[in-house]
Amino acid sequence: NQHETSAYRYSESEAKVELRFDFGRHVTFKGKIDKVMSRGEKFFLVDYKTGSKTLDLTLAPHGMKAQLLFYVLLYTANAKDSVPVGFFEQTVYPKMPKRVLGKTREDQYRESLKLKGYVLDDLQELEAIDADYETDSMIHGLSITKKGVFQKNVKRFDDKGIERLLQTMQGKLESMLEGIVQGDFRINPKQDQKRRAISCTYCPFSDICYKRPEDYVTIDVAK
Repeated sequence: NQHETSAYRYSESEAKVELRFDFGRHVTFKGKIDKVMSRGEKFFLVDYKTGSKTLDLTLAPHGMKAQLLFYVLLYTANAKDSVPVGFFEQTVYPKMPKRVLGKTREDQYRESLKLKGYVLDDLQELEAIDADYETDSMIHGLSITKKGVFQKNVKRFDDKGIERLLQTMQGKLESMLEGIVQGDFRINPKQDQKRRAISCTYCPFSDICYKRPEDYVTIDVAK
């Protein structure tokens, strides 16, 4: 239970946040955050999901799979001096998992409810977020080496890194909103270095879309 194992306390649900811009006309970008946990000026966000994950920091700087980062941006803009220590998605209606040898249905169900996302690269802060991180962490995929450091595959960020990323997200947001105000709706789907499409792949209107091969923008997707 997040509220029992964390030094962070429930702050609010469905927190309404917004950021205003002026591009010759006023534009307000709004969001509603499912849950905020806070401790002083520090906080982490939880976004409830019924489907697959929507967060990927390798694609976020290009404006894709970035919903949670936009929430972090909005929250820090509304709560001055606030410091993010984590941002997570949590599946609220997980599908019944396939049986795994050595695990009960209950174990698998509890695993599916764990938080999926990114945490600050600071073990002391992690202990405040989740006191049980060494035994039964509420964060999916979290593991610590025998030397007491994060495993390499743990998704985490540092203060400078998140600051740069949020600046990038604000620039991306301003660019998109300004384009809307100016009526610029150019179709420019993204593809990776191997020319594999990474946007528009599941669009039901793909067959009648006006996009052409030359409209694709190649982006460098970090591994």
